[in-house]
Amino acid sequence: MMPSLNQPSDNNMNPVIKYYQNGKIKSELWLINNEYHRLNGPAFQQWYKNGQIEYEGWYQNNKFHRTTGPAFQQWDSNGRLINEFWYKNGIDKTKEIKKFIKQYPLPENEVLFKLTFG
Repeated sequence: MMPSLNQPSDNNMNPVIKYYQNGKIKSELWLINNEYHRLNGPAFQQWYKNGQIEYEGWYQNNKFHRTTGPAFQQWDSNGRLINEFWYKNGIDKTKEIKKFIKQYPLPENEVLFKLTFG
């Protein structure tokens, strides 16, 4: 998706990064006008003190949004995925996407998935 003229690309944005006292990254935020927004990656990520990712959220215009995978994922401190939710333009699509994936396993059906939900 090409950015509009009044919407900067990720290349023109700088994330807000916070660190733990041990020097490891704690969080990374991508914001425009104090709203979560990023076109080519998660707009919000947070890590445990041990360096393991805790959760990430993909946003556009301050709404959960991702067409290539879950818009929100959460892991435990050992790296095990414990939650994932699928959104498009802020609308929760988790139930219908999980039903689709159960019926048409990915990645074999990735093209059909993109045509249906992309």
